[in-house]
Amino acid sequence: MRDFGDAELGVSFQPFAALREHFGFIPNVFRAQAPVPVLIQAEVALLEALLLKKGSLSRIQKECILLKLAAVHGNKYCSAWHYQTLQLLGVPAHKLDQILEDHHGAGLQAVNAALLDFALKIGYAGAPATPGDVAALHGAGLADEAVSEAVHVVALGDFLRTVAEGVRADPDFATPRIQTPQRQRPPHSNASDGRLQIPTPAGLSDQIEAVGSMLAGDGALRRDQKDFVRLVVSLANEDVNQALLCERELSRLEAMPDADHLTESERAVIEFGSELDDQPLRQAGFAETQILEAVAAAAFANFLSVLRLGLGAAQDAALPVRLQSLQHLITAKKAHLSAPEPRHTVGTVDPDAECVAQVQAGELDAFEELMNRHHRRVYRTLIGILGDPDDARDAMQDTFLKAFQHLGSFEGRSKFSTWLLSIASNTAIQRLRDRKSEQSLDEAGSDSEDVFRPRQLQAWDDNPEQLYSQTEMRRLIERGITRLPGKYRVVLMLRDIEQMPIEETAAALGLGISAAKARLLRGRLMLREALAPHFTSSKAGGSAKGVTR
Repeated sequence: MRDFGDAELGVSFQPFAALREHFGFIPNVFRAQAPVPVLIQAEVALLEALLLKKGSLSRIQKECILLKLAAVHGNKYCSAWHYQTLQLLGVPAHKLDQILEDHHGAGLQAVNAALLDFALKIGYAGAPATPGDVAALHGAGLADEAVSEAVHVVALGDFLRTVAEGVRADPDFATPRIQTPQRQRPPHSNASDGRLQIPTPAGLSDQIEAVGSMLAGDGALRRDQKDFVRLVVSLANEDVNQALLCERELSRLEAMPDADHLTESERAVIEFGSELDDQPLRQAGFAETQILEAVAAAAFANFLSVLRLGLGAAQDAALPVRLQSLQHLITAKKAHLSAPEPRHTVGTVDPDAECVAQVQAGELDAFEELMNRHHRRVYRTLIGILGDPDDARDAMQDTFLKAFQHLGSFEGRSKFSTWLLSIASNTAIQRLRDRKSEQSLDEAGSDSEDVFRPRQLQAWDDNPEQLYSQTEMRRLIERGITRLPGKYRVVLMLRDIEQMPIEETAAALGLGISAAKARLLRGRLMLREALAPHFTSSKAGGSAKGVTR
C-alpha cells in the first residue's frame, strides 16, 4: 500500500464507525486515505447510498455484480473484498468460484444471470445500454427502479476499483482465483438501437451531487485542478458530456489549458489520467494529499462515465476543436504507455523460487522449509519494530499465516524474502497503529529537513570495537533503533540490521527508493546522535564512556 501517511481519526470518526458496523473492519482502501478525511466521508456516503441501503436489489445481488466486474478487470483488492463479503452473507465459496468461472454455468436464477450480463456489457465491454437490454431485464422480472439500481452499482464498482488501484491498497483477505477474459474489450461506441432514458430517483441524484461537491471542493488540489483531472479521464473514456461540463467549468475559471502550451503539472496529469500512475505527479512535485485527491477525482470521473453508459444518456454534441486536440494528445499518450513495470526489481535469482513453486503446486510441506529459512529474520524485524517479544511472536504467526494465505497470488516480481518482510513490516505497522500511545509510522507531513536537526555530530572514535565486543555493540545499536520513531525504526531494521539492499527495503515498505533513502539518512542521523555519548571520547579525561547496563 502506498505510503500516504496516517491521520489519527479515532473511533468517533463516523465513516469508520459505519464501515465497522457494516463490514466488521475498516478496509485498507479507506485507511490509505486517512490524511484526507473528506475523501473517506464522500466515498463511504456513496457506498451507503448505493450498496448498503436497502433497495430493489438485494445486497447479495449487488455484491455479485461488484465481484464479477472486479474479477474480469483483474482487480485483486476488490475481488478479495467482495468475495469475502459474499461468504459472510452466506454464499458458499464453491458457488462464488463457479460465478467467477462462468456465471451461466453456476445455476443462477435467470434474473441474476441477466443482471451479470447487463453489468458486464456496460461495466466491462464499455457499451451503452439499449432499450433491448432494458426489455430483457424487464422480461426477467426487474422494474425500472431495479435496473437503475444495477447501473449505479456497476458505476460504484468502477469507482472502487479506481480508488483501490490509485492507492495500491493491499488486499484485506486472500485473493480468490480470478481469470481475466482473453477477449479484447470492444472499442467504445456511442451507438444505440434507440433512445433510452432510465430515471434516477430524485433522492439518489441529490446524494450523488452532494458527493460530487465534496470531491470537487477546494482542498490540497484546487477545484480547477480536479476539474482538469476529470477532463483528462473523461476524454480518455470518450465521455463527451462530462468533458464538455469540465471544459465549461474550466473556461469559466479561465483555467482551460491550451493543448499546445501545457505546463509540466498539466502534462503530469495527462499521464496520470491515461494510466492512473502517480509517478508523473510525484515527479512534477505533487504532494501525497494532492495525489489522493487526484485519485478520487479520477474515480468520480469514471463513476459518471459508467453511469451515463448505463442510463442511456445520449452524447449528441461534438467536441470543440481545442478539446479534440487535447483528446488526440491523451489518446496518443494512452496508446504508448505500456503496463507499468514493478517499481523495484532485483537482478539476482530468488533462492526461494523453487520452494515457492512447490507450495503453489500444492506441496504444503515446502512452506515449512520457507518458514525455517526465514523465521529468524522475520522475528528480528518484528522485534525491532515492535520492541516487545510477545508482540513479535504473535506478529510472526500472523505474518506466516498471511504469507500462506496469499502465496497463490505471489507473482515473483520481487524476491520471496522481500515480499515476506513486506508482510511482516505491514503486520507490525498495523499493530503499532493500534497502540494509541505509539507515534504513527507514517505521520502526516513530510520527511523534510526540518523534521530532525542533529545536535551532536562529533566524530566517534575510529575503533569502537575496542570499546565493545561486536555482540555488545550490535545490542547497543538495536536498543537505540527501538527508541526511534517508527517510520525511521523500520527502515533501519531492514537496511542496516537485516542488510537488505535499499531497493528491497523500499519495496518491502511500499516506498519509492528516494523516500526510503531519505528516511534511512534521517534515521541514521537520529541514531548517531542517540549513541554519540557511548562512542565519543571524554574531552576531559580522554576515556571512553561506557554503557550503563
